[in-house]
Amino acid sequence: MDDLALVRTLRDDTPLPTPADLTPARNRLLTALAEAAPTPSPLRKRRRRGFVVAGASTLTAAAAVAAVLTLAPVDVVTGTQPPAASAAEVLTHAAAKARSAPFVEPRPDQFVYHGATNGDYNTGWWLSVDGTHDGAVEGPDGVTPLPGCRDGVRAVTKGGEFRPGVTEPCEPDPAYKRDLPTTADEMLAYLDANASGGPGNINARGKDVMELAGSLLKPESKAALFEAAARVEGLEVVRDTHDTTGRPAVGIEWPAPVVPGDKPQKTTLYFDPTTYEFLGTTWGPAAELSIVDAVGQRP
Repeated sequence: MDDLALVRTLRDDTPLPTPADLTPARNRLLTALAEAAPTPSPLRKRRRRGFVVAGASTLTAAAAVAAVLTLAPVDVVTGTQPPAASAAEVLTHAAAKARSAPFVEPRPDQFVYHGATNGDYNTGWWLSVDGTHDGAVEGPDGVTPLPGCRDGVRAVTKGGEFRPGVTEPCEPDPAYKRDLPTTADEMLAYLDANASGGPGNINARGKDVMELAGSLLKPESKAALFEAAARVEGLEVVRDTHDTTGRPAVGIEWPAPVVPGDKPQKTTLYFDPTTYEFLGTTWGPAAELSIVDAVGQRP
């Protein structure tokens, strides 16, 4: 029986060493290679050779490297990552997933459409991409217009109809904020400048993140949002949970304010436990948003 046949015979009965077992051998190997490294010499024109036999020391080192690579556990060789252990890791994975999502930049004159089913009737929202065009919301009582803001004023509605000649001051509220930051530092500054709560209010910060995460964002901005959230201290990972639709999820829970006599209302972001795709929040599943050209149009 030759050496290779013997190795194949014994391989199945030999337990694989752990990374800790391999560390001393790996260190000795690296030290030996460093000591045996030849002194650099000036470059010279190489002559064509058909075959060169390596020295014994080189073959020994190569065999040792092969042994380390062959016997190391799969996760050491391939670098596969274990499940995210912290809130920051989950949010970092979620940012990478968001950044890879396909995206087509909408035109200013288009509308962001969101449809949903509530019991026995369907609802739909048509929101102006740039906030200047008249949108609409459809409910059980019909369609209600959502006036756009043009030249600092918008029309006033009553009972689902425009009031002729009546306007009010306004600022455009675009359904797609194309100028949102695309880095974590800039996103944190944006959240601070547009905070819904007081300085240091982590629960309010969580609600701001939830609201932005559910809107139409370019992939770079959504990734920056999750990376900014990863820097917030005090977040907790909720494993083996489900989102509001019952899908398996990993949750990122924000601290809830303690109000005497009230049950804390925790704010949670849900992600797919395998792909880290954003699934939704405690408010509901992530909306399936589409871009359409006109009010009343559906994808």
